Amino acid sequence: MIKGLILVTRGILRATEVRRWAMFIVVLAALLMLFLGATFLEGALMSRPVLFVSYWLICGWLTLLSILLALYDLLIMRAAARATRARMRREMLEDDEEPPKC
Repeated sequence: MIKGLILVTRGILRATEVRRWAMFIVVLAALLMLFLGATFLEGALMSRPVLFVSYWLICGWLTLLSILLALYDLLIMRAAARATRARMRREMLEDDEEPPKC
């Protein structure tokens, strides 16, 4: 079970489109929890302190997870851009070394 969870997590982190969908779903869930906790569930949460703390800890964890996923995505995109620039620079230098054709 743990091994399967690790494989799924790696798949989500490595695939850009899947990672961004996961970010969208996590942000949406955190916003929904924020809205529901501040409006409809306020009375039920206030009357049960353990439930109140648990609910807002989960909401905070989802918010932190979305921030970490966004930072990871930013770092991956910057690394990809850096690699592309280096590849283009190498290609341009190789083109400059060829003698002109007349």
